[in-house]
Amino acid sequence: PHDEYREPFVGGGSVYFGKEKVKYNWLNDLESNIIQTYKTIADPELIDWLVNKVGSEVASRERHLEMKTFEPSSPEEIAYKTYYLNRTSYSGIINKPAWGYKLGNSSPPENWHRFLNNAHPKLRNVKLTTLDFEELIYAKPRGKEVLMYLDPPYYLADQKRAYIKSFNLDDHVRLSNALKETSYFFCLSYDDCKEVRDLYKWANIYER
Repeated sequence: PHDEYREPFVGGGSVYFGKEKVKYNWLNDLESNIIQTYKTIADPELIDWLVNKVGSEVASRERHLEMKTFEPSSPEEIAYKTYYLNRTSYSGIINKPAWGYKLGNSSPPENWHRFLNNAHPKLRNVKLTTLDFEELIYAKPRGKEVLMYLDPPYYLADQKRAYIKSFNLDDHVRLSNALKETSYFFCLSYDDCKEVRDLYKWANIYER
């Protein structure tokens, strides 16, 4: 039970969108285009614009290439480009040109309006930031009980392929130290490797 929820590495937000919304919610990611997309979805004056833009789209290799080279001229156009590429790219990866269009990777554009309209109330009045993860871990509580979910860049992952904002060894150590010091409840997802187990030997580890 908690009345404040924080995600320092929200990414696609599958955990947040799958759980009950509480009184205070704080979503964060260093990838500013993702946060801008969430801000646009949350905005009652922009959500309809975004729904109409993506609703008239087609998912094709040719359109995917066009959107890669599209230069946004406003924050909402950044959201439009980011959402389209995420929906149509291989595994949702949009940071490397080599990772291109994936036929059938996700639900077709005619369904996108439903996803956006469902996400809109979930993002209303949510704190959305692009800060270092320590700022969320050390920030004073607004609620009575804080729960954090953290899904950082994995230790053994190909950082350049999988992440726009990658981790180095110091970042992994900083995260472990910050979580060891926090009084907040947290759940942390990581790859299961010796290095991670050594960093978190002080924590309760559950195999998936």
